[in-house]
Amino acid sequence: MPTLHPLKTANICHPQMTQDTNEVKVSTPAFSASMDSLLQSLDESCIRSYYQPIVDLRSYEVLGFENLSRGPLGTPYESPLALFAAAEQAGCLLQVERLCRNAGIRRARLTLGQKLFINVSPHILLDPSFRVGETRKVLESAGLTPSQVVFEVTERQAIEDYAQFTRLLCHYREQGYQIAIDDFGAGYSGLLTLIQIKPDFVKIDKQMIDNLDEHPLKRRVVQATCEIASAFSGIVIAEGIETDKELMAAKACGVEVGQGFWFGRPCLAQGAKEDAN
Repeated sequence: MPTLHPLKTANICHPQMTQDTNEVKVSTPAFSASMDSLLQSLDESCIRSYYQPIVDLRSYEVLGFENLSRGPLGTPYESPLALFAAAEQAGCLLQVERLCRNAGIRRARLTLGQKLFINVSPHILLDPSFRVGETRKVLESAGLTPSQVVFEVTERQAIEDYAQFTRLLCHYREQGYQIAIDDFGAGYSGLLTLIQIKPDFVKIDKQMIDNLDEHPLKRRVVQATCEIASAFSGIVIAEGIETDKELMAAKACGVEVGQGFWFGRPCLAQGAKEDAN
């Protein structure tokens, strides 16, 4: 059994963040509102911004944080899945993602060299009304630069035009942003996405990392992913590391960066309203 690294028992959350030990469950919502009526009053103060550390497995330094957004507490939309699904159904996914993205940027507290990972769907990046210039302004107001931001492309739907999408990502990269493929190995995030986009970061889905030490085939897949990513200088991040054995197995496969409860649970940024209705 490997010895626990001091990081394991330390509070890895930023001093201005509080730890999220469990996602709040509300059996009886404070009110039942339609998405349309909720959007009329939805603003950044209603969005709860959490941050989970992303750690270098060699030095155990915190390379950055993934921004995880939660909807208004006490509503049917406090779960991110429910929030974004309802927003997409109502045709306002762009607006809700913008609220979450801007809130996550404004509340982030990064040290020099650390990066902020922000989830964004490919269809939002392809939307003509998506204004990356607006994101730059929010970054400037928060004292951050595009080089500190990694867009995590989360494929809720398949990318239909890889050529167009790749050109678009090149445009963002020219402005200093980096790209990560999220949940690789699950859903639509497959080898074609990896080959076409050649992301700066490849985040292996946590289901692949779960009990990695017990599954030789999983380890071969993770090792192969690391070898493919190295061909285009991509960095592999193992998501969902929760045990010592999973950590050691990931490192043995060649994974350089990790994320999961072993390092720290998501932390709530101070100043975010916990009771915003």
